[in-house]
Amino acid sequence: MRTRSADTRESILTATLRLLGSRDFSAIGTLEIAREAGVSEGTIFRYFPAKADIYTGLVREKVLKLVLELRAELDAIEGPLARLEHLGRRYVDFITVSRDVFQVILRELTYDSEATSNPLLDQMRSDVHMLEGLIEEGARQGVFEPGSDARALAMLFHGGLHSLLLEEKLFAKGKFPAKLVKKRAEAYRRALMSAIRPVDPRGGR
Repeated sequence: MRTRSADTRESILTATLRLLGSRDFSAIGTLEIAREAGVSEGTIFRYFPAKADIYTGLVREKVLKLVLELRAELDAIEGPLARLEHLGRRYVDFITVSRDVFQVILRELTYDSEATSNPLLDQMRSDVHMLEGLIEEGARQGVFEPGSDARALAMLFHGGLHSLLLEEKLFAKGKFPAKLVKKRAEAYRRALMSAIRPVDPRGGR
């Protein structure tokens, strides 16, 4: 059962996420976040001692939660191809229902760019390493065709669905209808899996 304290914290993070739909975190003040969340500015600082803590909390609770779930799911799946296919399907599901979170990911990639560590960038770096390892493992096992640049493919896999949001902005005035989002996300997933070049066990690609 959720407590009132947990609900208040969630409302602050959700309000911040809404505001991040149109502006960088650095351009949003704590008073504005408080008004959006329906709380006082003092309440903000009871839950988040510094403004930067709101961003860190948002990343950890809205983004890293998915990552932890995915890692647990992958532990139960055998083989690099099956793992990559599962990741692709989960990314499609995630972007279909959580475009607002994806927009934050894109918008905040440059937030606090002078810092040596950023929780979002750190996690993305870890994700790329994981994908790179899966692709290299698949090449060693003969599941993927050898000779490809695993880092480049991992970057394409990780960043490909981000391109969907850019596609929306360029060709759909900022937002696809919900049904089209899933259709386009699935098209990106298929293209990415094709780029990784799975080997057909019956011979050929």
